Amino acid sequence: MSKATIFTWPPLVIGVVLLVVAKIDMVMFDSQTLNIGDMLSLELPIVLIGMFVSFFVFISSIYWLYNKKGKMALQAVISPVLFLVCMSIGGVMGLRI
Repeated sequence: MSKATIFTWPPLVIGVVLLVVAKIDMVMFDSQTLNIGDMLSLELPIVLIGMFVSFFVFISSIYWLYNKKGKMALQAVISPVLFLVCMSIGGVMGLRI
């Protein structure tokens, strides 16, 4: 596994962490040990960091496409998209409030 490959997957990892945090928040909210403001204070930094990292990984796909590294460019596009999917799933989990 090259360093470039390791660079492309953090958005997906952050998305999975967001799903775990959202699920834990929902369990704590159901037991009334956490209110909505606290939930947002836990999830918002993860979302912002994920969006920031996803932006730069997506921009790097243009660099890899320019250097004719299609596999890396594809990974750099797929990972931010999967982060957005994870973020959407986490948001849908919170709709039942």
